Amino acid sequence: MKSAYGDHVKVAMDGHVAVVTLDRGPHNFVSVDFMRDLADASQAIDENPEARAVVLQSEGKSFSAGADFSSSTDSVASGMGGINDLYVQAVRLYSVAKPIVAAVQGAAVGAGLGLALVADFRIASPEARFAANFVKLGFHAGFGISLALPRLIGEQRAALMLLTLASYGHIPMVFVLATAIYFGVFGEIYSLFPATSGDTFGAKYATTNNGMLYTAKGTAALLVPFGSIIAKQYGWHAVFVIAVAANAIAALTAIFVIKPMRRNFIQKSNERAPGEAASATARQTSMA
Repeated sequence: MKSAYGDHVKVAMDGHVAVVTLDRGPHNFVSVDFMRDLADASQAIDENPEARAVVLQSEGKSFSAGADFSSSTDSVASGMGGINDLYVQAVRLYSVAKPIVAAVQGAAVGAGLGLALVADFRIASPEARFAANFVKLGFHAGFGISLALPRLIGEQRAALMLLTLASYGHIPMVFVLATAIYFGVFGEIYSLFPATSGDTFGAKYATTNNGMLYTAKGTAALLVPFGSIIAKQYGWHAVFVIAVAANAIAALTAIFVIKPMRRNFIQKSNERAPGEAASATARQTSMA
């Protein structure tokens, strides 16, 4: 069995496990030749009695981003002429009898999603994203996806991915809406704080208190390295969960701790005000 098939498919034996690496980074775009090389490697592994299982992995930013639609020379992306040849190789990949485990990092889109579905098991990194963009391009979901995907995640979820452009692991619209809501709430702090601070403590300390708010914002930036450490160890999902929890704690503290403290402070200030006003009047009278 060879260690390389074509320019972008590498094979290495680790005991009885054949490790197949796609090395057409950064996005591992598919092409007929690329898929033929992968199918040749998979067939050779299937026929090798020393190989008992296969690990399919890739180098680069994406597991496989499908066809390269920015390329005019890609026979798959430039038209339907290369589709049948590509799917002939897909049939060869699905025919592999030995178990395949796909290690998915980054995007698995279109035909890249099909590659992930060829495997019997998928191990996904926190950055993994699965999407079927065929409906956006105006043709059917090929590479066996319309059959394999419903078996894996159920008919309803598969229909959601295949017919509505939804993706698993990354939903841009949710992110945009959440960001808008976040900045809407976040902006309230900076727009209302000066007025609230002035009403509570008076104009004398307004500048100092407002400066303290921005100092706290700058100090919070020191937590960024800790966020990076957590993301590296547990993924960005853990970072977002911690951030949401911290915001929830801050909101509850504001409602149940700071708000009553402010109310009591204002009440005591109002109680002292008549006495202070009388003392001031007495001082003015004595001076006169």
